[in-house]
Formats: sequence, structure tokens, C-alpha cells
Amino acid sequence: MKELSAARHDDRFCLGYREIAKRSGKGKAIIAVAREMTVAMYYMLIRKKGN
Repeated sequence: MKELSAARHDDRFCLGYREIAKRSGKGKAIIAVAREMTVAMYYMLIRKKGN
């Protein structure tokens, strides 16, 4: 699961995952991290930033 890998290696996603997992469970936390990643990628593409 790529979301879990990103949550382990990126501080921003890691903190978000842990907070949501505490409140709502691991399943919802994975979906929330995946959504955060998707939104970040969307804005990178729109603004043409990143590699």
C-alpha cells in the first residue's frame, strides 16, 4: 500500500495518518492519506511543479 509507505516516510502524511487513525481507525486514515496525496499531485500538475 503506497499510502502507508508515504505515511511512514513523509512527516506531513505521517502525522495526518496517525491523528486520523487514532480518531477514526486505520482504514479511514489510509483513505484520507490517499486523498491528501491525490490533492497534492493535482496541484503540482496544475502549477507545473515537481519533477
